[in-house]
Amino acid sequence: FGEPRVVMNANYNFNFLNGYLGYFLLGYYLHNIKKEFKYKQLITTILITLFIIIFGTVVYENYCTGYFEGFKLYNGIFTMILSASSFLLIKKIFDNKTLSNKTNKILKIISNTTFAIYLMHNLVIKSLLYVFNTLTLINTIGLILLTLVICILIALILSSIPIICYLTTGTSFKDASSSYNLIYIFKSIFKKCYESCSTCLKGGNINES
Repeated sequence: FGEPRVVMNANYNFNFLNGYLGYFLLGYYLHNIKKEFKYKQLITTILITLFIIIFGTVVYENYCTGYFEGFKLYNGIFTMILSASSFLLIKKIFDNKTLSNKTNKILKIISNTTFAIYLMHNLVIKSLLYVFNTLTLINTIGLILLTLVICILIALILSSIPIICYLTTGTSFKDASSSYNLIYIFKSIFKKCYESCSTCLKGGNINES
């Protein structure tokens, strides 16, 4: 996959797309793979990979040349195995599982905004690092969650603009407006409110009769 292109320095680095095409291809392959994996296999692989990444990084930094990212490179073998195993585990959990309409709508919104999140998350993180001066455990969790929320909101705004919707989200404006963008969300809220009001009015008319 080559060397990683995300560099968190004082300047924004926009060259963060090259080298990550492999993850798109891997995701497509894993999504369509027919082989069944057991929960034990996937969980064991995830735990072992996490141990190697954490243990290797700590040992190398404390006993070798200092700060080292070799075990946790985005394009490294351990991160790839961890990502693939996590993807297959989540896929296995949700396969043939019926979700509520509300949950499906939320997951659909997140799913349709992932491309935009991928494109902008590095810039959002860099901007938020000026706020989170010290990255404690709590701050790190807060940084991750806040980045996710901000990226989703920006993606929803971009997907509501006809000219740039497809370029930033990979979805046509027509499809976005019928499935997940702000236009769709506002229509859904308005429709729900209208149906609730109609139900209340009908109930009131029946009681008066």
